Amino acid sequence: CNWLQEKGFFQTGLPVHDTIARIISRLDPAQFQRCFIRWTQAVSERTDGEIIAIDGKALRSTGNWHQRLSPIHMVSAFATA
Repeated sequence: CNWLQEKGFFQTGLPVHDTIARIISRLDPAQFQRCFIRWTQAVSERTDGEIIAIDGKALRSTGNWHQRLSPIHMVSAFATA
C-alpha cells in the first residue's frame, strides 16, 4: 500500500468493500471482458505462455471490524508448467 500511496493513490487508505463493490457494479460487463481477455493475452505473451496461478487468502482474526481495520490478506503467485 505504501508504494501506491507514494504514487498518489489511496491517500486516505485503501477503499472499503462497499466502495469497491460500487465501482465494480458500474463496469460494463462486455467491455470488462474484452479488457480482461486482452490483459491475459498480454500476460501470456510476456511469460512465453507459462501459466501463473494466483491464490489469495484473508487471515482470520487479524482485522477489527469496529475499528475498520481489514484483515491481513496474502496473495501468492506460482509459475506452473
